[in-house]
Amino acid sequence: MLLHAADAVQQGDRKILLRMVDTDVLVLAVAVFHHLSSMRPEEQLEVWVAFGTGINLRYIPAHSIACNLGPERSKALPAFHAFTGCDTVSCFAGWGKKTAMEAWKACPEVTSAFLSLSCPLAQITDRNMELLQRFVILMYDRTSNKTKVNHARKALFSKKGKSLDLIPPTLAALYEHMKRTALQAGHCWGQCLVVRPQLPSPEEWGWVLTAGSPSGQPFQMSQSLVESLYDAGATKDVKEGVPVSRLT
Repeated sequence: MLLHAADAVQQGDRKILLRMVDTDVLVLAVAVFHHLSSMRPEEQLEVWVAFGTGINLRYIPAHSIACNLGPERSKALPAFHAFTGCDTVSCFAGWGKKTAMEAWKACPEVTSAFLSLSCPLAQITDRNMELLQRFVILMYDRTSNKTKVNHARKALFSKKGKSLDLIPPTLAALYEHMKRTALQAGHCWGQCLVVRPQLPSPEEWGWVLTAGSPSGQPFQMSQSLVESLYDAGATKDVKEGVPVSRLT
């Protein structure tokens, strides 16, 4: 849909209307607006989104949203949307988009990580991992000064008495979540204006493909990681009722 919109802009159209019922496309319309506008900078571009059906139909000015966010945050929006929960990437249980947006405002430096993940990339860098860990911590605890999710988990659980459902995932699980975000936001959505996009294998980006599940299952942890957790003393946590899945 966005590829056709780009073609329309190149042909001289300055008012684009996209009809959809999918939030993902709205996010992408905002993300690519500044790029589309740069194709013919001498003319003002408007991208309208007809969102919903029936009495719920609304006309949303994607161009206004993009201008309010600015070029960087607009381009970073796909990774933010995927990272905080979309059709193919899980959300953080109990935390919605509004809370995530407030965390983004409190941690503006994470924009560079979202920008990186919104484009096709070869791997998740250490810097991106640091920024995204801090962002996740602020979603769960706005007053925390922790920079590592594993440390934040321990503090929230042992010192603040938070239940397991209200503490962030471990770094190992978060890393796989980052990879699934990069696949969806960068490799898939990041090539929405490419005629013939080249996509990597999902197995390289946080997914497991099996004969019984051709659509894939999210990769959680390896057997070697389970063994290392036990060797590091995770057995005590498991005995106290912490599910192994929450340790990864």
